[in-house]
Amino acid sequence: KHTVADVRAILEAQRHRCAYCRVKLTGDTAEVDHIAPLARGGTNDRRNLQATCGDCNRRKFAKDPIDFAQANGLLL
Repeated sequence: KHTVADVRAILEAQRHRCAYCRVKLTGDTAEVDHIAPLARGGTNDRRNLQATCGDCNRRKFAKDPIDFAQANGLLL
């Protein structure tokens, strides 16, 4: 499980930037994304969370995080 403090810490660690497109996030635009989607066996643990913008979060949906990152030019 995660808390509001966990989400704040994640935003700070990411310097208030989307994990994928690096757009600046605010309290209104930040969304919590499960790195490994719950639908694929991911957990609600803080270590499985990242902050994303709404566009990236909706595009990723329940995709595999490696496949999504590669499709967006982030990983070889």
